[in-house]
Amino acid sequence: MSNDNMGWRGKAVLHADGRKGTITGEYVGHCHIGLTLTVTGTGATESIQLNSDGRDSGATDWLWRHTDEGVVPEVWSLLGDHNHPEQR
Repeated sequence: MSNDNMGWRGKAVLHADGRKGTITGEYVGHCHIGLTLTVTGTGATESIQLNSDGRDSGATDWLWRHTDEGVVPEVWSLLGDHNHPEQR
């Protein structure tokens, strides 16, 4: 995998349990992107793989903010199709 920037690095993330974090790693592979999420305050990491062909995988219950910080209203979306309730 290469360490290219596809625009994910630096995005804010929010877990269903209230944890906040940032996407700190982005790795491009063949037909997928691997993301490393770092939890604010603890430094714990989780991983998600976004697949171009097939279901995404990895940590669940994460949202990503696709509006800039300070923009109201904040807009959050599921991070990976494996987080959709109908996909579980």
